[in-house]
Amino acid sequence: MGVTRERVRQLEAQALRKLRHPNRIRFLNELHERG
Repeated sequence: MGVTRERVRQLEAQALRKLRHPNRIRFLNELHERG
C-alpha cells in the first residue's frame, strides 16, 4: 500500500466523522432493530 501514515490517519478521522453523523446512527439503529 503506497499510503502514508498521515493519509491513513486522515481517512480514519473522516470515517469516524461519517459514522458519528446522526443520520448514520439512526440508520444503524433501524438495522439493529430489524435483527
